[in-house]
Amino acid sequence: MGKELYEKYPEAKQVFDKASDVLGFSIKDKCFEGDADELKKTEITQPAILTTSIAAFEVLKKRFPNFKAVAGHSLGEYSALYASGALDLESVIKLVQKRGEAMSKVSGGVLAALIGKDFSKVEDLCEESGYVISIYNSPKQVILAG
Repeated sequence: MGKELYEKYPEAKQVFDKASDVLGFSIKDKCFEGDADELKKTEITQPAILTTSIAAFEVLKKRFPNFKAVAGHSLGEYSALYASGALDLESVIKLVQKRGEAMSKVSGGVLAALIGKDFSKVEDLCEESGYVISIYNSPKQVILAG
């Protein structure tokens, strides 16, 4: 993930190198050479996705400097905060590292995405089962937790 960006664009290399310094481990090694099981760990996954997203943003920003808006969803909101200038690179990496570490400590729960049209029945089932709708992603998708 992100290897071509790293090898081709100096601004992407700078992002990966800075992220590695801040994280205290080589994020490029995790992204480019790490095993799939380790990359699935949220404390690694989240900084890896953030770093790759910001590296891609820096490449695009150099080529299209007059962008007007940024947006993100869930973890992508942190990339958007960086892109908007609200957070600097070091701060956003530290924040996402802490987020990933905190989320890795939560155990025993389950998340599931449901896609459909009418969620009124899902709400009734949640009341009976102890699950909750934790996120309304869109009018046709919700996330259950429990």
